[in-house]
Amino acid sequence: MTIRIPDQEKLATKCPRCGAKPGESCVARRPFDCHRMATFHRERREAAIVARRRAGIPTGDCYQAAANYLSRLGPKESEGHTLVHGIVSGQGPLEGKRLDHAWVEAEQPVPGGSLTIVLVIDVSQGKNLLLPRDLYYRIGRVNPAECTRYTPEEAMINMLRSKHFGPWNETEKSS
Repeated sequence: MTIRIPDQEKLATKCPRCGAKPGESCVARRPFDCHRMATFHRERREAAIVARRRAGIPTGDCYQAAANYLSRLGPKESEGHTLVHGIVSGQGPLEGKRLDHAWVEAEQPVPGGSLTIVLVIDVSQGKNLLLPRDLYYRIGRVNPAECTRYTPEEAMINMLRSKHFGPWNETEKSS
């Protein structure tokens, strides 16, 4: 399915200040060097979200919510936490659809023993879901091979470099 961005002719095809095209660096050779360039890219992303919604393709806040959750943890608290980008199978009206999704996984020690359990923390759409990873993966039919994991440091670096919450690699973007 091809998604046409509405009012595409009204969107600029280059930065009005420096002339850089989408994805290019500003004239100072730094990404988003001028305010208008950042605004230009934000407007294009927002237009793409509107187009996806009009086409009936679900959009959510999972990438931003998961990244924000992880970034609010302090350095000591974030030990054992991992940001995960993967693909889940939709539930209810989205049954059968494969959706890009983001969540946080946390290793937690089991009381009274030397074992640890990995919990999934899913804070997208305002929920605060906490489930064992195995159960979460079964419910969402998540294939671990289709997941990309980031340490808190890697996630922060990717957010700062890309100026967005994800997905960051080409494999994730094409799924």
